[in-house]
Amino acid sequence: MQCVWSVSYSFLVNDSVHGRIIPSRGIRQGDPLSPYIFILCGEVLSGLCRRAQRSGHMSGLRVATPAPRLNHLLFADDTMFFLDTDERSCAALVDILHQYRVSSGQLINAAKSSISFSARTPQAIRQRVKQYLGIEQEGGVGKYLGLPEHFGRRKKDLFTNIVDRIRQKAVSWASRFWWDAEPDKKKMCWVAWEVITTPKAAGGLGVRDIQAFNTALLAKQAWRIVSKPDCLLSKILRAKYCSKAPFLQVESPKTASHGWRGILKGRNLLLTNLSKVIGDGESTRIWKDPWLRMTTPMRPIGPVCEENQDLVVADLLCRGSREWNVTRIVSLLPQYLPNIMSIKPSVLGAPDSFGWLASKSGNYTAKSGFTRQIWTAHCWKLNFNPSDCASFSEAFMASTRQINLPPLGVTGNLFPWLCWGIWTARNYHIFENRASLPVDITSRSIKNAREWTEAQLSSPTPPLGQSQMNIIPAGTTGMIFCCSDAAWQATTNRADCGWIFTDHQDERLLQGTATFDHTVSPLMAEALAVRSALLHALEAGYSRICLKSDCQALVAIITSTYHPTELYGITRDIEHLSLSFDCIVFTFIPRNLNVMADSLAKSVLYLATAN
Repeated sequence: MQCVWSVSYSFLVNDSVHGRIIPSRGIRQGDPLSPYIFILCGEVLSGLCRRAQRSGHMSGLRVATPAPRLNHLLFADDTMFFLDTDERSCAALVDILHQYRVSSGQLINAAKSSISFSARTPQAIRQRVKQYLGIEQEGGVGKYLGLPEHFGRRKKDLFTNIVDRIRQKAVSWASRFWWDAEPDKKKMCWVAWEVITTPKAAGGLGVRDIQAFNTALLAKQAWRIVSKPDCLLSKILRAKYCSKAPFLQVESPKTASHGWRGILKGRNLLLTNLSKVIGDGESTRIWKDPWLRMTTPMRPIGPVCEENQDLVVADLLCRGSREWNVTRIVSLLPQYLPNIMSIKPSVLGAPDSFGWLASKSGNYTAKSGFTRQIWTAHCWKLNFNPSDCASFSEAFMASTRQINLPPLGVTGNLFPWLCWGIWTARNYHIFENRASLPVDITSRSIKNAREWTEAQLSSPTPPLGQSQMNIIPAGTTGMIFCCSDAAWQATTNRADCGWIFTDHQDERLLQGTATFDHTVSPLMAEALAVRSALLHALEAGYSRICLKSDCQALVAIITSTYHPTELYGITRDIEHLSLSFDCIVFTFIPRNLNVMADSLAKSVLYLATAN
């Protein structure tokens, strides 16, 4: 802390700087640097507590026999210490606080601190501990963040008052906002509350159901336990409540705490769309875990022999190549062969994981959980049927062949803009009672189309013949460049991949191709191309590489921390392979700058089709 200096102040008088004031109290709470310094100091305090735990001077407490010991927790600027009442533990805590005060300059405020004892602690021991630590106030009877610090099994009496107050205020605010014109005069409710809480997709305003949204938030804690089993919260809760059954199957005991009951309620929501995603297949049971689909949870159904009941997905893989063993699959699960072959496991042995199928990223979010409970997908019927078309889709396809007449100033398809104008006019008419004339809708649609067209022309892409080295990320000097691409055929679910290695002079060094069957999407094909290119780069001995792809969605996935369920095994392999390079960069390039790799992939596809 001796290296940290506080700010100084000066006064601006008649456009001139006068004086210089240096605060005597150092860094204050509102200083922009304060949070970072506080985190650094908190890390020192946490390190002192961990050292005392390892030495046995302040071993801490644990909630169950298999649970890890815990001697401190930090939340924002509050710290909780857990220790025994013996003199050795109290002396260790005093020594830790003294070292922290000397190092950081921060002094513990004994007046704002309190001690909570177990219910059976004798009064004599309580007095001795309070006198030793210099803290006289006992906790447990006050409130923390608006809620009681301690509460027993009868929680209804404690929380009823809070719930009633929130409910009354919410109803009052909603009533005034939607129906009352004057605060002191109540008017008739012209719109029913059920209509207001109806989802937007069904024509309502989408006001959230508080109970359903609370369950969605509780499911975030359940997802944390499932997706991060090694975190402290997961270890403690599993040791306390999951000693006889896994977390996803455990029942709520009668003695469960209020928090654990809430987590299990969120767990039940999580189970509605939770599935295993396959890496090495070692922890996924074939007959008991959902793993067959990436859209809805699905497990195999059918008679199973006793010797096959405990098989895992890894038993369906070839041990050397980690590819699917088609012969074994046909003998055990012939009806699920297409589903299984569309799953791409990890070839490098990444562990299995869980995926929330309601989101593209595979990670649970409160929004997706709330949507899973409440929102339903509805398609509005626009009743737009041109006289020469039998359906909207036919009208849309026919519109692509139409030519706009001057002087509209729009060269592209005007039909989508007209549809959008009709849609927005319809919403204004229903929700705001604002009618629009057809000529106004047409004018706004043409204006929007013209603005969009001009925006596209303001940032033209480089011409086709321009060198691919025009887009070079910073810091890639001395690297090998690799352009990858894939050609995907939807009718056969076949992907042909190609990649080319070049140097800074755009000289071709190496190239490669690969073919993959049972590829369910072009995004998966692009991911397979990147993985194959990285494997080839390691075989060639390249240590510094810049990989360029024209699939922006894939580059965003690779450079993020999440792994979509559809690509889990592939992206985990890409993540593992990236660690083998001294330096690696992933970047997006436009399609017209990836012509060589694109032509290479399409040539493989053309040869396969011709044969």
